[in-house]
Amino acid sequence: MSFRPLALLGGLLLALPAAAQAPIPPVIDWKAPATLPTYLLQQVHAQYTPRRAALDNALASAAGTAAYRDSVRARFRRVLGPLPTRSPLRARVVGTVPQAGFRIEKVIYESQPQHHVTANLYVPEGRGRRPAALLLCGHEQASKATPSYQLTARLLARNGFVVLVVDPVSQGERMQLVDGGGQPLTRGGTTEHTLLNAQATLLGRTLPGEELWDNVRGLDYLFSRPEVDAARPSCRGSPRGRHPPRGG
Repeated sequence: MSFRPLALLGGLLLALPAAAQAPIPPVIDWKAPATLPTYLLQQVHAQYTPRRAALDNALASAAGTAAYRDSVRARFRRVLGPLPTRSPLRARVVGTVPQAGFRIEKVIYESQPQHHVTANLYVPEGRGRRPAALLLCGHEQASKATPSYQLTARLLARNGFVVLVVDPVSQGERMQLVDGGGQPLTRGGTTEHTLLNAQATLLGRTLPGEELWDNVRGLDYLFSRPEVDAARPSCRGSPRGRHPPRGG
């Protein structure tokens, strides 16, 4: 009888490795701040395999690649939601900063009525029409004033490009959720992006669609300038510059 407890204990210890190797059940641990994001990530990851298979099939031929490209564009356009119609830009230059070989103009235009967009325009010296560049900012809070973006715009201007650098919504001079003294009420621009997009969704629109439209109208402003050759536009930046500013 004295050996029975030891025998039971030994049996339990032998069973532990088998239990440890059992597969993890496909459930989400209940952690309130992480449950929904984890679930959404699972849904996203589940689409990777069929997406990869569809892309591989499309790349097998030129026609398949073109069809896949058009499908992606149509889906992306649908996700953006409805875009506004063009209205007067009412652009004005509110200041100029002379530089060696070019000047920087401080520009404000309306991408929609009473929806103001702040931007800097880099204009090279000399006569004649020049190629244009729309320089899109990443998520840096300073936006068009970020040193690396300024250096990029300056380099392009010194090489003959007319460059427009636009402040995205909730960055640079375009913070939306502020207190009475103009100070941000959130911890940064990306938090504002999340909150504003949730509000836009209730109206059947999206913040990315609004930002895209700001850039489309930025191109319109570039093309309105006498220094710009509208046949030679370009768009660049990181990470937003990977997406061309197409309008509807």
